[in-house]
Amino acid sequence: MECKNCGNIANGFYCPHCAQKTKLDRITFRSLLEEISDTVFQINKGFLYTIKELFVRPGHTIREYLEGKRKNHFKPIAFVFTLSTIYFFISRWIDSGTFLSEIFESFTQSAYDNNDKFEGTKALIEVFKWLTNNYAYTILTLLPLYSLASYFSFLGTKFNYLEHLALNAYISGQQAIIYILFLTPNLFLNSIHYIDDIPLFISTVYTFWVFRQLFSELGIGAVIFRTILTYVLYFVFIIGIITCFGIVFFFLNM
Repeated sequence: MECKNCGNIANGFYCPHCAQKTKLDRITFRSLLEEISDTVFQINKGFLYTIKELFVRPGHTIREYLEGKRKNHFKPIAFVFTLSTIYFFISRWIDSGTFLSEIFESFTQSAYDNNDKFEGTKALIEVFKWLTNNYAYTILTLLPLYSLASYFSFLGTKFNYLEHLALNAYISGQQAIIYILFLTPNLFLNSIHYIDDIPLFISTVYTFWVFRQLFSELGIGAVIFRTILTYVLYFVFIIGIITCFGIVFFFLNM
């Protein structure tokens, strides 16, 4: 049997060259749950290697992981949870908001400006406060929605929904690094208009770059269209959920 990680011949349960398991199934819901319990609090040597690979050849690296070359890679759910937590604590340490807190502040200010006394809106504000103060968990909560959007947008390609969940975990983790890199410059450049939009723009371009490499069988125009569609569907899903929450709160307070 050929090892999916190093390509050498392996006859037992583990490859004698790289020590990865020879039998690897596709990513399942159970494997993602096991990953959270096994590695979410562990930083091993694969962490920095994964960061480097996701900056140098992100789409190719993710494809290799999904196809079985996993021995040297930090697992995706643990990866995004770890980096989201680091981003949150650094932003708190230097007294700078995360991009989620900025969205929350805009929503709250809009509600106050419009004198919105609707109980559902007040309840949503409390929900957003919790999401803002629990950034890593919020990212993990939103990840299935974004993955659903990318799965529908790239329907017809070979990856299933749970594999989209894994690949988007890697993307989100790497985007957290981009936001971390812009936290300190923001302290000194906050007087420059639109400075906060730069990491968002870079993160969006990074997502396109990943999808371009990962779905190389598609033309560049198709990848651009499907990437844009992913973001559109993502926001539609979020608005739909917020609307449902608002309706529920409305009837609960009637």
